[in-house]
Amino acid sequence: MIAAVPAGLGLSGIARSDLATHRFSLSFLGPRAAVVALCLVVDTTASSEWGRLGVAAMVTGLVVVALLVLWLSTRVLAFGDVVLVAFALLVPAWLSPRAAATTVSVTLWAAGAIAVVQRLRRGSKSVSATIALGPALMVGWLAGVMVR
Repeated sequence: MIAAVPAGLGLSGIARSDLATHRFSLSFLGPRAAVVALCLVVDTTASSEWGRLGVAAMVTGLVVVALLVLWLSTRVLAFGDVVLVAFALLVPAWLSPRAAATTVSVTLWAAGAIAVVQRLRRGSKSVSATIALGPALMVGWLAGVMVR
């Protein structure tokens, strides 16, 4: 699968940036998203399974809609995190809905672990509301791609 290479490379760069600064650049993400989308079309054309691309778009769309509702109704999630999840979920969703579900669930567990580690490192007096989702999403993405 060609699309996994630029997706993994882009996600690793975003994870590194998000971990260091709790931010990532949409100008960094944009070109990589375009390359991943083009590679998904190439992968779909090579396999002649256009239904997979439709399922990937539908699964990613449903997750993004759920995250947008969460973003609009709470302060738990930033809009950039919604965009980042959409980027990261395309390849696993193309592989299978099971891979997409694994990506999301492992990401949630990894984000929880990161939050606990941050809390332990900073102590109970220093509470930060920001959690770097990029590294957690990278772990979830790797698990989802391996599950297929």
